[in-house]
Amino acid sequence: MTSKPEKIVSSIALLALCCINVGCNKQEQDTVKSAQNVTFSVNNPSKFTRTDVSVQLDEALLINHDSKVNTAAFSLWHDQQEIPSQTLDKNKDGITDHLIFNTSLVPFQRKIFTLRYQPESTSSHNYPKRTHAELAVNQGGALIDGKYQNGTFIPVDFQQLSKSHVIGDQLFKYEGPGWESDKIAYRLYFDKRNVIDIFGKKNSEIVLPQVGQLGDNYHEDAPWGLDILKVGNSLGIGSIGMYLDGKVHRVDNAYEMSVSIVGDGPLQSHIRINHQGWQIAEQTHNLISNLTINAGSRLTQNSITITGKPENLVTGIVKHQAATLLYSPKNNGEWAYMATFGKQSYVDDELGMAIFYKKSSLVTLTEDEHSYLLVMKPQHVAQLVMKPQHSTLDYYFSATWAKDTDAITTEDAFTAYLAHELKKLNNPVKISAVTIKQ
Repeated sequence: MTSKPEKIVSSIALLALCCINVGCNKQEQDTVKSAQNVTFSVNNPSKFTRTDVSVQLDEALLINHDSKVNTAAFSLWHDQQEIPSQTLDKNKDGITDHLIFNTSLVPFQRKIFTLRYQPESTSSHNYPKRTHAELAVNQGGALIDGKYQNGTFIPVDFQQLSKSHVIGDQLFKYEGPGWESDKIAYRLYFDKRNVIDIFGKKNSEIVLPQVGQLGDNYHEDAPWGLDILKVGNSLGIGSIGMYLDGKVHRVDNAYEMSVSIVGDGPLQSHIRINHQGWQIAEQTHNLISNLTINAGSRLTQNSITITGKPENLVTGIVKHQAATLLYSPKNNGEWAYMATFGKQSYVDDELGMAIFYKKSSLVTLTEDEHSYLLVMKPQHVAQLVMKPQHSTLDYYFSATWAKDTDAITTEDAFTAYLAHELKKLNNPVKISAVTIKQ
């Protein structure tokens, strides 16, 4: 059963209501008066409804009278309703630089939101958790006949891949890191395969903490769902590699590989995969994948940074005979998609997979024996100081399953879903500061 987020009211707002309705002493009144506000609008520029869409405020909007909002003691409001939100430190300097929340907007609607905060204090929130990211490592187990026996899987925030790790040794719960929203879950094989797999979810609850425990077989149908993708030698869904001489090269020989759980929040979770010393085509690259998922969405954003100026990074979708290959119709927007749909899941029911990419980055659409492929050229980043030259690339991948909470079971329904996601990417919401006369 789908859970409904509870309405949470901050202590500051409750105190304000108390003062209005029943009165309060001078100290309490001073506390209320010291609260400050930043007001902004979110506009839907399009003629379609956006339901449960993620909105991000950047640092410029977290400013009030030339000083930063105190994100240690704040709440977000629309009218008289508090809105669950989450702070982000996207550049990882220890300072909040973004704020994320979800809202729904009818066509051309403009909503006004207010950040209320205390200049000097702290507070906490307990919003419903709608995303999750984890990497759990076997601790206390013994390596017997090539596999860790007994022990306990303990979540960690950082793990470097050991040179002694062997595929299938059960060192990591479900073989690597996982991340999920209330719609879908994914995992990455934390080894030289470095490919992404899908867990189908039958409900909107956070399920990954229970998946892959000792004695659990996540390939068998369970009340929460199961592993629904056969990856084999393919790129799975949305995995990164390089395309050379008609062949895909996965990131399988990096000198070092590590995973960081950057964020595990109620509305967004973020995993960073760091490959140092990837040797290919007589060159050595350092490659970082930042994988981010938001509440209410099936999409994972993969933000790539790679040293040098390669022109042939590749991602793709595993080939299954039962699937139909789909491409987005011609449009004037920045984004397009490649997708597959059919009875291609591990249990032979309807599974849809898609990659959304920027047209400006596309080199070619092609395929090999194992995958449908997108070859892309990352954008070179010009630097004024002496740092390693690097390039960046952004794309999204997504999956739908016949038994998930929205149960897309036909190609028409899947293409309608793709069209809607494409419209959202090509027509992002607009955020602006608002001046309100008191």
